[in-house]
Amino acid sequence: MSLSINNSSTVLMARQALEQSSSSWNKSLQRLAAGTKLLTAGDGPGVISFAMKLASQISGITAAKQNTNDALSLLQVADAALQESTDAFQQVRDLAVSSSTSTYTSSDRAALNEEVKGLVREISRLATGTTIFSQTPLAGNFNLNLQVNPNTGQTFTMTIGGASLAALGADNSGSYLKVDTSANAQTTITNVDSALSSIALLRATIGGLQNRLQSIASTLDATSLGYTQAYSRVADSDVAEESANAATQSIRQQATVAILAQANLQAQSLLKLLGASSSANA
Repeated sequence: MSLSINNSSTVLMARQALEQSSSSWNKSLQRLAAGTKLLTAGDGPGVISFAMKLASQISGITAAKQNTNDALSLLQVADAALQESTDAFQQVRDLAVSSSTSTYTSSDRAALNEEVKGLVREISRLATGTTIFSQTPLAGNFNLNLQVNPNTGQTFTMTIGGASLAALGADNSGSYLKVDTSANAQTTITNVDSALSSIALLRATIGGLQNRLQSIASTLDATSLGYTQAYSRVADSDVAEESANAATQSIRQQATVAILAQANLQAQSLLKLLGASSSANA
């Protein structure tokens, strides 16, 4: 075997192998630390665009889910207010039933009528004062457009009727709801029944909207899961694979360093040979 001073193929190959294994080892550690195998565009030129689109869809779905949940919250508040209105109307009806009987005197009916006025004011307040997200869903002709998908054109429109006295079949002052006389009490019973029917229709509309939004939310969850799984396959680090590669490259580095050490010994042997030759010539 020939010995060379200027060039050693063994050393050059060992150095090249050490650089490659060190680079691969560092890359595996970086991927394990970052949790992704797409640290730079060069790590996956063919999939980086696809991965970015998936990430965009996942983020958009999260925003759409938030829109859907906000709308559900709005509907829940509106439904709770309608339940309060229902209770108030029912109390008015009960008072009207009591006032219809002849056992009540004029002063008794006047007292009952004052209670009815208070309930009527509360019904009006619920219609105009029920607010969420700076919206008043029961004030009348409420419309809300929701973006329920990360892509354009995917909107959902909600329409809710009003719960004011006028919208429910009485005038704004509540003059149709009186129990100061037996005749007015009878009329009030009829008007309250009509208002309760209108509220029932409103609540049915809200219930239908809630069911649709819950279905949309469930679909968004399933879609998000699918996109997330696809993104994970494309971009996330395989912990087992990267750990195994890091261990393999560490062993290769150790082996390469040992080879370089042997190459250095070979060079030392050459120097000793040259020294011995010089002594002999002397």
